[in-house]
Amino acid sequence: MSENQDTTDPETQDLCDMPFIPTQENIGDEIRTIIEQKSDEAGWINQSEIGILLSKRVPGFDPRNYNYKKLSQLIESYDFLETKTIPNPKNDLLKIVYVKIK
Repeated sequence: MSENQDTTDPETQDLCDMPFIPTQENIGDEIRTIIEQKSDEAGWINQSEIGILLSKRVPGFDPRNYNYKKLSQLIESYDFLETKTIPNPKNDLLKIVYVKIK
């Protein structure tokens, strides 16, 4: 490799240097683990907390890698999850989404 070759160019990177994108099944397993570890006594967890923890556990996580624009759409695709939406007491325009394992 020459000294002037740009190693950040995706066309010149080795495949092993490319980021690993877990399967949608792997992400579902991570979500299940997060819920089991962090949910309240009734089994519910705030969806935004799932997103924060997923980003920490799976660097580079993005729902668009799985053809979903939003985390909520990805979560709704899993049959083993249940969601509930409540009004945000601090902002009438926003909703709070909670998730639990069915």
